Amino acid sequence: MGGAQLADAVVGTRARRLTDGPIRLPRADRFTRLRPTCAVGKSFISGVTIRVVGGWVVKRVVLAFLTVGLLLGGTVLTLVRTQGSNVSIALFGSHTNGWGFSSSTETIPGPTINVNQNDFVTLSLTSTDGLSHEFLLDYNGNGVADPGEPVSPIFSTTTQVSFTASVAGSFTYLCLFHPATMHGTWNTASANTPPTVGALSAVPTPAIPGQQVTFSATSSDANGDVLSYTLTFGDGSSATGTTPAGGGSISSSHTYATDAVNTAVLTVNDGHGGTASSSAQVTIATSFLRATTSPAVLGKIIVDGIPRDEWGLNWMKIAPGQHVVSFGNVYGYATPAPQTVTTASGLTTALQGSYVAYGSLRITTSPAVAATISIDNLPRDDWGMWQSMPAGTYAISFGKVAGFDPPAAQTITLASGQSLTVTGTYTPNSVATGPDPSTYGLLRVTTSPALGSKIVVDGVPRDEWGLNWVKVA
Repeated sequence: MGGAQLADAVVGTRARRLTDGPIRLPRADRFTRLRPTCAVGKSFISGVTIRVVGGWVVKRVVLAFLTVGLLLGGTVLTLVRTQGSNVSIALFGSHTNGWGFSSSTETIPGPTINVNQNDFVTLSLTSTDGLSHEFLLDYNGNGVADPGEPVSPIFSTTTQVSFTASVAGSFTYLCLFHPATMHGTWNTASANTPPTVGALSAVPTPAIPGQQVTFSATSSDANGDVLSYTLTFGDGSSATGTTPAGGGSISSSHTYATDAVNTAVLTVNDGHGGTASSSAQVTIATSFLRATTSPAVLGKIIVDGIPRDEWGLNWMKIAPGQHVVSFGNVYGYATPAPQTVTTASGLTTALQGSYVAYGSLRITTSPAVAATISIDNLPRDDWGMWQSMPAGTYAISFGKVAGFDPPAAQTITLASGQSLTVTGTYTPNSVATGPDPSTYGLLRVTTSPALGSKIVVDGVPRDEWGLNWVKVA
């Protein structure tokens, strides 16, 4: 039996009534390529849903297929296309009874017809009242055959019209001679556009066993579908979920148990046969990082911006690759510069942060007066100063005080670890003037509790423990 004969035997004009007994089909062991042609004959029951999927039907399961396909109830013919299907529809019509899939099932309005965009449709039209009719698929709803709208020849017996359903939407089909009674709804579903998914990112990679890896990607769907997704992590586990309508951001986290190179794959599905995938390679490996300070001080060890420990790192597990190690401040010491190291899988990388001791510089006046102490021409504090400073050579000067002549400037050399006291001696002079009070205010800074912390004003280290009413502009 050929494809057309099989379709005719199942749903064509010679279709049997349900009371005629079972439909008998010849035995066949091979697939048969069928044109997805659906014509509902006059003897068939009212209300049919027929689905032709890709044009392939297995003869052994045709009867079971039809058992699912026959839906008692309304008059809807649904033709589901996969790839450019050819579909055939038989319509019978009269000016008194409207349209139907058979002469006995004509209704006003006629049955709803559903096809897919880009289907090639062949309409077989039959006049059951002998009057002249003309079929129109009215895209714009004006009741007139406009250019580009499918229209049949005028017929009083039978005719055919073929066209491609290129325009998606819901329209009215009608008879131009009898539109009041011969009309119905025609739905052309939009062609499915597969979803898209962007690059899948995995952060961090490489990572160590037990460290959380976060995956993220962005998806979209032009048809506005809700997308389901599956993310396989490459170690036998996976995560699933759905996006909002039209797609969106996808994020999931996973922890790997052992060292391995894994390929994670994200697949999104629009539920209409459209899928898209993206993948990322995730390396799980272990290296070790050893960090010490010299001398041994309570310095904070910071790796990749994260404070890890103090005093040192005791063979810390870390992912292989490049890392930046920096060190926290320790009172009385110069902070070591950050170091960039590269660790390798299975190996230990060791580094040392060398803290250089500052010197301690104390400056006083004799007698004690409200003089501004400057170092390298930068005002520091009034009445005196005492703070740790890097080893080096400094120029110390003393500000004016009313009633005194200031001492001469001094140049001193401060060594690492040295404690040095410098005294500036003011000489009484009753006519000596101090700074103009209109040019400054007094700033007092304390700490609570009292600690040897460095007080920095406008980027200049002024003193430690506090500021003694220092003059500021």
